[in-house]
Amino acid sequence: TAQPLVPPLPHDQIVQNAVFSPDGRRVLTVSQDSLRRVWDLHREAAPPVLLRPLQPTGINEMALRGLVSVSKEMNNLIRVRSMLGGLDVPLHPISMKIVPMQAWLDETSHFVILEGEMAKAQVWDVASGLPITPLVRSQYTLNETAYRTVMLPSSRLSASDATDLAQLLSGSRLDGTGGWTPLKLEEITAAWERLTRNSKIQNPKSKIERRGREPAAHDALSLTPALSRWERESGRPRTEDSNASGVVKGPSAIPPLPAGEGRGEGERHATPEQSGTAQTAPAPFVGPSSVPLETWHEQEAKAAAGALDWFAAAFHWQQLARLHADHPEFALLRSYAEQCLAKARTTAKSYEELRRVIPPRDPRADAPLIDLSDHYTGAITEGFRVGMQKLGGVSFDVRGQIELFGLGAEARGHRHPEKVSGIKIQQRCARLHFLHSVEGGAYRTEGEPLATLVVAYANGQSEKLAIQNRVHAGGDRSGSEYAPKQAEAVWIGTNPFANSLQWSVWLYKYTWANPHPDWEISHIDLVSAKTEASYVLLAMSVE
Repeated sequence: TAQPLVPPLPHDQIVQNAVFSPDGRRVLTVSQDSLRRVWDLHREAAPPVLLRPLQPTGINEMALRGLVSVSKEMNNLIRVRSMLGGLDVPLHPISMKIVPMQAWLDETSHFVILEGEMAKAQVWDVASGLPITPLVRSQYTLNETAYRTVMLPSSRLSASDATDLAQLLSGSRLDGTGGWTPLKLEEITAAWERLTRNSKIQNPKSKIERRGREPAAHDALSLTPALSRWERESGRPRTEDSNASGVVKGPSAIPPLPAGEGRGEGERHATPEQSGTAQTAPAPFVGPSSVPLETWHEQEAKAAAGALDWFAAAFHWQQLARLHADHPEFALLRSYAEQCLAKARTTAKSYEELRRVIPPRDPRADAPLIDLSDHYTGAITEGFRVGMQKLGGVSFDVRGQIELFGLGAEARGHRHPEKVSGIKIQQRCARLHFLHSVEGGAYRTEGEPLATLVVAYANGQSEKLAIQNRVHAGGDRSGSEYAPKQAEAVWIGTNPFANSLQWSVWLYKYTWANPHPDWEISHIDLVSAKTEASYVLLAMSVE
């Protein structure tokens, strides 16, 4: 009806933020004078409840249950307060290891998820104001409700076993007076034997034993399963059903805490109770790893290659080639990793540059994955897993990016070409798929021209496609209000520049239907529209 539901809520200063309670009855407002007011919308004449003033605040959010808000004050102090009083808990400043960028409550209001620079996140307990997880890399999800739930991994260890494990890992035990005493060798051996014995009772047969493989030497010497790159970064063990695709999504960052949550797709898997399936025994905390050695090497090789760590990738592919001499693909991948390492060492002058050298084309990449090697203008955005991968149901060869001229980038000292010509296609196709984004296009006008794609056919004819902002491609800070009308968001992450502005980097897939599928496409030219934003092409595939 476009009619107001309640009379105007008067404020002396500009209102910076407003959030509703779950039942829609109350609204919390924060004005520029740092005053917080709670308004009862069912009582029009009632004055607002005025809460204690804040210092200038950047974060305010309502829990899905209860009337609780999170605020960030000028000195980076994070506080959790009740809208109706009775709760005022600061997150312990000495435990704060990051500069907080954003924060939100889970749906129970028991936990605060705090995110800092470069998408590092931590879960805090509201009651105590203390962190309960290590600082881990955030994930992103397109499901805007998924980040509201905090699911923490649990252990079935008894209290005595948990104590033994803590003492064994630390090499000492508390002495009852606030200090600690180093464990003797006999005590370490005894604790190891107790944990191993109890672990075997809880897990009669490991996955390795069920498959008939004897534990490898490295398994017997490991206190816990061999730590993968993912485990080292996240601070928690990988589960059997973890997705390792490496692509992260979403407008809101979430720490990768839920067991079974995908590393790449941001998907949530049903728990045994939700799915109705029988629960399996937990993986042993000590003794042989439940992950087969071959699987671990393959997971590590893929993760290392995606992070441009070619030395580690070559090592793991080499181990797989030795274990499976009848699989020539492993030897091929090892050779490719060694080529990438050699190129990086030849080109780079520092460790940072070593991890930003654009790798050569994967020998497994076929003709439908268009080779952009000769046209890249720079390395791909930090945090994105490079290499061949499927995004939005389409396979792409993603190793670098082509960024065209834009007035905004030019003003910041980043000079990019106005035109990139001669991208070879040399095949017929019904559709062209573009993986692309827009640098600085989030707040630009919808329909503003970004670039022109000139599709040149072998018969001398051509077609032109005008790429328009928020129509065919979207900006680096996006959301439903900025999403392009004809493209699909397929990846969301961050980089240092975007993170400094509390932005996220979005990549989109746009599909162009070829009006002449029977004509061979010779090549494609990209021409900048010379507007404020810069068009960025990361990959192209034909179908």
